[in-house]
Amino acid sequence: MERNRLERFPRPAQPVGSSKSARPVRADVERVAPHKHCSECGKEIGLKDEYSSKECEKAHKDRQAAKKRQLLLVYFGGVALFALAMLLLLSGGR
Repeated sequence: MERNRLERFPRPAQPVGSSKSARPVRADVERVAPHKHCSECGKEIGLKDEYSSKECEKAHKDRQAAKKRQLLLVYFGGVALFALAMLLLLSGGR
């Protein structure tokens, strides 16, 4: 026979916090100090830092500049194709 869904999936022990969906804290889990990760290399960094080193900061800025150049090229290429199509359309296709 099919058991009741609540019997198959029992609720965990008392939740921690105000949310009913919060999971209980396990005693064997070690707490980690608050931190962020470098957006370039992924290393742990302090909460106030943005990058783990000057090299990461420079690499990130270089990548952003390359993306910006590529995006501008796509935009201007699209405008040029549109202008060419309009010229052909207005000239009657001669």
